[in-house]
Amino acid sequence: MGGAIKVSFSTIVNASEEVTNAGNQTEEIQNNLKTRLAPIVSSWEGQAQANWQDVQARWDTSAQQLREAIAAIGSALAAAAENYQAGEAANAARFS
Repeated sequence: MGGAIKVSFSTIVNASEEVTNAGNQTEEIQNNLKTRLAPIVSSWEGQAQANWQDVQARWDTSAQQLREAIAAIGSALAAAAENYQAGEAANAARFS
């Protein structure tokens, strides 16, 4: 006999929503940190300012990549829930 898979559609949907919320919170945290650092950063000049801008650019790129990965995970979870529900409906239709 083959293995069985038990799927809770609501659990997958909830996971998708939680992942999406985590991505939004990550963006909020980054924006809040930038706001709090702005007064300090604005006082830097010369090489310190240039170094910060370089670090900030790398940080922004990495943060964007993280948000994209989180969004992809959230979308994949939502699609999985939809696919499982469609499969369940198709299987149920075979018995009617």
